[in-house]
Parts: sequence; structure tokens; C-alpha cells
Amino acid sequence: MRMNINAYSHLKEMLGERLTLAMAVRSIRETDNISQGDMAKQLNVTQAYLSDIENRRKMISPKKAAEIADILGQSQKQFIRLAIQDLLDRDGLHYDVDLHDVA
Repeated sequence: MRMNINAYSHLKEMLGERLTLAMAVRSIRETDNISQGDMAKQLNVTQAYLSDIENRRKMISPKKAAEIADILGQSQKQFIRLAIQDLLDRDGLHYDVDLHDVA
């Protein structure tokens, strides 16, 4: 299931809080009825690592976010944006991330 930009915005409105990469990954996994172990295999990571991502114990790089997006058939741009936003939020830097394609 591919989540588009409107779906991300709608999910954020429903949650009443800022969408995180952890929320997006878990939501996709649960919506597709995939176990954490099976998704971890799909992503070529350990189940413990995926659990750490889903529970915000581990932040991931924009590059890793792009790789995960590709494997899950999601938007690289949205996953990269969420990964960067999560890093800023973790560090207490109050900025909103907005990515634009370069020509």
C-alpha cells in the first residue's frame, strides 16, 4: 500500500500530532497485516532494529529512509522528510522540514 502526500497529511490530522517516520512505518506494516519479523526480513534488518525504529529508540539517516521507502513502495521524499524531521525534533530544534526537487 503506497501512502501519498494527502494520506500523510490526513494521518497527521487524525493523530493530532506531528507524523514521525516511526508512525509511518508501523502504520504501513499494520495496515498491510505484516508481522514485525516479516517486515524486518523484507527490509534486510533485524526485528530488534525495526522495533527500535518503530518505537523511536533509533533514528535513521535520510539515505536509510530512502532505501526503506523503496522497499516498501513509498515516497522517498516523504520518508526522507520524516527522517530529517525526526532528527531535528530529537535534538530540540524547532523547524519544519519541506523538501523540494532540484532541477
